Amino acid sequence: MFSHLLVSAIESIDAVAHFSSKEIQFIIECYKNEATKYRFGFETSCYLRLLSQDRLSDEDATRKEKLGQKLGHYISISADQPEEGVIKYTIENLSELTEKGIETDIPKATRMFSRYLEMVVIHGCNSLVMLITRFEEFISAYLEVLFEKFPQKYIDKQSVEFKDISPFAGIDEIRDFLVQRAVDKSMRQEYSQWFKIFEEHGMRFSNVSAVMKELAELYARRNIWVHNSGYVNSSYLALVPDSTYPIGEKLLVTQEYISNAIRVIKTIIYAILLETTKIVEKALQEDYLTSIFNNAFEALLNQEYALASYVFSVLKSVMPLPADYKLMAQVNCWIAEIAQQGLDKYICDIQAWDVSAYDKSFLLAKRLLLRQYEDATKTLEYLFENGEVTAEEIKLWPLFAEYRNTEHYTSFVEKHQYEFSFSSYKPTEDDNACTADLIDNLPSSSSAQAKE
Repeated sequence: MFSHLLVSAIESIDAVAHFSSKEIQFIIECYKNEATKYRFGFETSCYLRLLSQDRLSDEDATRKEKLGQKLGHYISISADQPEEGVIKYTIENLSELTEKGIETDIPKATRMFSRYLEMVVIHGCNSLVMLITRFEEFISAYLEVLFEKFPQKYIDKQSVEFKDISPFAGIDEIRDFLVQRAVDKSMRQEYSQWFKIFEEHGMRFSNVSAVMKELAELYARRNIWVHNSGYVNSSYLALVPDSTYPIGEKLLVTQEYISNAIRVIKTIIYAILLETTKIVEKALQEDYLTSIFNNAFEALLNQEYALASYVFSVLKSVMPLPADYKLMAQVNCWIAEIAQQGLDKYICDIQAWDVSAYDKSFLLAKRLLLRQYEDATKTLEYLFENGEVTAEEIKLWPLFAEYRNTEHYTSFVEKHQYEFSFSSYKPTEDDNACTADLIDNLPSSSSAQAKE
């Protein structure tokens, strides 16, 4: 009932992340192409502004000196400055600038260069807003499923006027209307109220308390950008009480900040769905947790180590999950943690891990984690010959990431060259449907050309 929400939520967030990444690359390329043309005018404007001021901070004084040295070949300041606050200047060696394609109209160049700088600011703000929008889309879809599962709590006691339900043909349509009305009401509340709804069902989020604080900061920063041009105000400090930013400071939304925001939002989504296990029917819990496991493994494949570490650290001790999945969760947790903090911190725990009673694949995992590659290769040969490990898994699994850089792996691939020459692909109905929808909604080439 809830498991389908994870894939769609992660996919939608990854789509924003991909778009954000491509967009910033485009902006950087534009900046590189245009910066030389307009930078001279922008820097000249900054230099003249600093010259017009009587008092400068040490930082501005240093900046003025550096700009003066840089621009001295082209900018001559008049000795006669009759009007206070106005700087008379002349552009010298104009032909040199013209030959280089540099814009010498100072106001125009300043305006154009500032626009390219502003593109980065707009990009960051838009990316943050869209990420939070996608998170709220997940919350809305989640609440819809939750309210349908517990109608007696959220639907049955609603009062309804006849005019509201008269257009509907039957009880199912009325029920859908009431569910959506309850969802709409909840979505108009502060985001913190959603978690109070979850807590009413026994869900607890103490293990992600630090991430919850980061989520609060995301909302606070989104709010000041939407309502206060990015400047810290009392509303921001109310949501982020331990902030060190003073009122009036402008907080940018950098690409690094967006990357962290993606981690925060994904972690909260996983936290909600992991806690949802408490309200999933017992007969369905194993399949439900297995689906979360598989999606977390995708995060590990994508090198989202902080996210994978959190999810697998929870899964390795969740009771309804099968024992072999718990063991794999422990292995995956170590992979993610070692990638972030190095092997030394975990080597004692891995060495103490008794795998004698388990399948040989866990002996392989232990040897690979400890980088005992000669012994690992012997175990791998046995498992590979018995069809318990495939070439595709060896090529892709994060467990083999370090091993794939060794001569042992090279020799193993040469020995089993035939098996390693193939790749596998298994399409799903969801993939096909998604692809069809996207293709159907793409503009035709003729219309695209017409727009150009």
